Amino acid sequence: MTLTQQQFATGHTPIRRAVHKETRMETLQLPVWGQTRLERDGHAVPLRLKALAILYYLALEGQAERQELAAMFWDNTDPQSNLRVELHHLRSVLKTLGIDAFGRSQTPLVLPSAIRLDKQRTKDVPLEGLERLGGVSASFEVWLEWQRRSLLEPSAPPSDREALLSTLAIKLPKSGLLVVQGLPGSDRTAFAHSLARWLGLNFNEGLSGNESVLKYAKSPFPSDLRQQVLNAKGLVVLSRSAFGETPRALLELGEALPAHRITELTLPPLTWNEARQGPLANLSFTRAAGLYTASQGVPSHLRERLRDDSSGTPLEAGQLAPAPPKMLGKLQLELRYLPMDARIALEKLSVHPASIPDGLATALEVESHLEEFERRGWLTYRQCWRFAHESVRRILHEGLQPGRRTRTHQRAAAYFAATGHAAAEAYHRLHAGDPVSWEHVAEQLKVPERFALSHWLGRSLSPEITSQPLEHLPSLESPTTLKAAFEARELALLETSRYGEGMTDEHGRVTVIRTSAHSQRCGLIYAPFDEPTLLRVRGRAFVDNTFGYGLEPDADPLSIGVHRSPNRVRFLDVGCAMNYSEQVILPADDQFEHWLLIQPNQSLHISSGMERGVIELELAAFGVGERGQRVTAYAL
Repeated sequence: MTLTQQQFATGHTPIRRAVHKETRMETLQLPVWGQTRLERDGHAVPLRLKALAILYYLALEGQAERQELAAMFWDNTDPQSNLRVELHHLRSVLKTLGIDAFGRSQTPLVLPSAIRLDKQRTKDVPLEGLERLGGVSASFEVWLEWQRRSLLEPSAPPSDREALLSTLAIKLPKSGLLVVQGLPGSDRTAFAHSLARWLGLNFNEGLSGNESVLKYAKSPFPSDLRQQVLNAKGLVVLSRSAFGETPRALLELGEALPAHRITELTLPPLTWNEARQGPLANLSFTRAAGLYTASQGVPSHLRERLRDDSSGTPLEAGQLAPAPPKMLGKLQLELRYLPMDARIALEKLSVHPASIPDGLATALEVESHLEEFERRGWLTYRQCWRFAHESVRRILHEGLQPGRRTRTHQRAAAYFAATGHAAAEAYHRLHAGDPVSWEHVAEQLKVPERFALSHWLGRSLSPEITSQPLEHLPSLESPTTLKAAFEARELALLETSRYGEGMTDEHGRVTVIRTSAHSQRCGLIYAPFDEPTLLRVRGRAFVDNTFGYGLEPDADPLSIGVHRSPNRVRFLDVGCAMNYSEQVILPADDQFEHWLLIQPNQSLHISSGMERGVIELELAAFGVGERGQRVTAYAL
């Protein structure tokens, strides 16, 4: 018995109506590969190209607000009216196929359930024909390019996060819900593939089917997500961006499922060790650390930087690297969820690589957006505003149009000139292409910071060092150094506390990883020794402080001292060692070894305020003896 159109419209026979819809799902398809078209039983349904593009957009994105579609597909004075005309065309054509869709009150717009994507791969170009659309916005062109790149790339690479996977494999039930949140480029899909392998489950992209497999879906989610997840067997993994509000569908799931069946995970970037064992394995320390600092360990971002950094040649002062195209495209897609004035405001803020004073936000006319940016995950507030992710700020800055970037830097320079912050003013003038008085900047700095700026510029700026070459001053011999002997008897280093973010210690191997997202100093404190002790500090450093010394106060890469003593050893990005006041200043370069003498009952304290960079240290403590190998040590 066949349903009449009247029975279908009135819904008098709901069971048979469901069967009818299932038939439609099998016969109406949007092929991903080759010429774009809506197919019914293998034949193309006549549709205007822009209407067809709207169907593909909804199929690939899940849903969209009317305002978003209008701005995406029309670059003219009345996009809303054009959208209404195109939706009327779609509604009329689909109605002839028995599908009632795109009602005037429907929001957000979703793809009718009777239409499905056909993802069967062929040798054809994906989404062929959509490039012929006229009158669309630049955002649509970015979206189309990004979709094609994603489809043309080989299958998702294996995840580098083996330690996290092994922990999850033990904790996760094989039937439940895992919500994975991460930055664009964090390889959430690859992570889900690897998790399925660790759990011994097959991987299925989509929530259909009743078999016990790992079912994976990414945001934006279908409107009936709650029902699909509740009916699903096996482990469901839902992927969402770190930006934006929690989708309503996820909030409803949180209410519907017991707490023990839901696991939430913020997918971390690759650690420095994971990156060194993986994509950065064959690079020098300096080059690897530079790429890691620029990408913040986000896997796709790191791979793209690595691919584009074929020469490894350092940039000139004020020169920006090209924005990684794929990562810039992903961020621009995320920015679509912000109003246009908010997008422009966020891009303006990206020109400043440190904390954002309220006065700067006012000068750039963006202060009304700050709380919204925090709510959506773009900014964070820790005593002051700053970007939550330095790699995101860097990409947005690199991707700015030259004219807008220059004008924004000039406005920021005017603000910092008025507030007397000469270093920040110089930074923005440099990037605006305006002349900079480095002598004026040096006048506001203490001697060690002048050394760092001089080393960064490659010329002397300090009166104390103009009479002799920079590399010859000052002498290492000073009242703070002495000759001492150490015995082969090694002492235990016992960590008692740590603070801040960015510093770890594993059995005397200390690693410092810092970005501009870190707002406070980080440090380690060790238990006092019962006897005089010689501490051997071996290490290597890559320091990416602005101008070598940093825009933030107290941004020295590394400081080693003891409790309640003014004596300390500071590692700065300088060309030679020097003494200043009661401090010893040592170069933070790619290979160093120094000895420090620590008196009994003194707590060793290691800290860093570095803006950006990577430091690796190997610490070893030895008892002081009358005999044994003699070394030159700095007394703390």
